Amino acid sequence: EVVTLRYENLKIKNFRGFKELTISNLTRINLFVGKNAVGKTALLEAVFVHNGFYNPSLAISVNALRGLEPYKSDPLTSFEVPWSSLFNDYKMEDPIEIESDNEKGKSKTRLKALNLEEKIQLVEKLRRETFGMPVFSAESIQVLQFQFQRDIKQENREYFLILDQNDLRVLPVPQSPDFSTIIIPSSRRPVPQELSEKFSKLMISDKKLIKDIVDVSRIFEPRLREITILTVGNIPILHADIGIGRFVPIYYLSEGLVRALYIGLSMFEVRNGVLLIDEIENGIHYSVLRDFWKFLSKLSELFNVQIFATTHSYECIAAAHEAFSKDSSDFKLYRLEKLDEEIVTKEFSNNDLETVFKAGFEIR
Repeated sequence: EVVTLRYENLKIKNFRGFKELTISNLTRINLFVGKNAVGKTALLEAVFVHNGFYNPSLAISVNALRGLEPYKSDPLTSFEVPWSSLFNDYKMEDPIEIESDNEKGKSKTRLKALNLEEKIQLVEKLRRETFGMPVFSAESIQVLQFQFQRDIKQENREYFLILDQNDLRVLPVPQSPDFSTIIIPSSRRPVPQELSEKFSKLMISDKKLIKDIVDVSRIFEPRLREITILTVGNIPILHADIGIGRFVPIYYLSEGLVRALYIGLSMFEVRNGVLLIDEIENGIHYSVLRDFWKFLSKLSELFNVQIFATTHSYECIAAAHEAFSKDSSDFKLYRLEKLDEEIVTKEFSNNDLETVFKAGFEIR
């Protein structure tokens, strides 16, 4: 099924470093640039959380993407809870609101840390309505409330992420999302089993798509003929035929090839959804960046995926500009800037970038 863009406009309030941020006129492939600590990664996390309403625990798993493993604190003794860093300046009294829209309607995700009175009301409500409700007091728990509203079906959902001294639980049981969202952190190098699992899903679905991915992956390894899964020491590992009379583990080949395959297979896994890629140029040599962008464009169109990516690289920006010179409507660049403690965005079409490069302006 071909769908419209999942996000055309986005508004983020009280999330991480954003007091309020509005991004308009999003397109199929969106690249975000800006100085360190201006919120590029946080923007991807906000989109991830926005579509994570069906699984509120994703709201704290974003910390693991920054190298901080999810932790469980004691709600009676700890000054922090796992989700406190999501709130702007750690002010949990101000709810997080993330809104988006496209031609089908608006969606809104709201995250609120409940105060004691609200926790008392929640505990009483759950004891009345939920069979087998664990016995705990409102004073001994921390609660993050998720509210999700959507115009399309006049839909309203509500979930609670509850932390007590024994467990972290979600009530009620979450539902599946209408579309998937995957986030690829900047330092993420997929383990062999993960890459093989993604490849297996593609093999089961459509072998022709494997040929498509292999074809476009030759920009990283021109000798590439075939990719298959072989078991080494009970571990399934992707191997490549590069014409030397035997298969070679792809991890022995180009780092760019591994990164590109991971992104391409993730794009298949998230088809008809959204893919978020932090520091997209990581592992990719500048000489193939233009072809890499063409690789992304082809697969995003093939799998109907909207892409949000970040970069620090001038070469990456220039390569994207060149790759989309004949089809500029599918690509847009946004620069995040901090002005008087507020973060704002400046929007650049591919035509605008032409002017920027000719004038020699700094765009990163």
